[in-house]
Amino acid sequence: MVLIGDFGLARSLAAEETRTATGRWAFSQPYAPPEQCAGRTVGPPADVHALAVTLHQLTTGHLPREIPIPATDPSLPGLLGVVLAKATAWQPADRYPGCGAQTSAAMTWPTTAGDGTPQPPCRAVGI
Repeated sequence: MVLIGDFGLARSLAAEETRTATGRWAFSQPYAPPEQCAGRTVGPPADVHALAVTLHQLTTGHLPREIPIPATDPSLPGLLGVVLAKATAWQPADRYPGCGAQTSAAMTWPTTAGDGTPQPPCRAVGI
């Protein structure tokens, strides 16, 4: 069983309030979407982006080398790259509408074993 916890900073979604008193950004750079890095207002699509980066890191052991994550990223199993590419799209409107939709998409993509044998899609495990 894998449990994921968020140890990020609690903050306002207002763009002007995402800096500390010293002017530093109050977010984790590798997981931040382009709109947040540009100082624009963020919403649920920012969470979709961060979840995709986290899923990439959990699957491969490293952060993505580029954003958006390429749909053909060879370090990802099966067609997971297609899901993560959509989830890390530059424009928030091009991403999944929420983390639930992204998770459902990721769990329905077939994968292959190391020998190329098709494997069934993931299945949800209740916690």
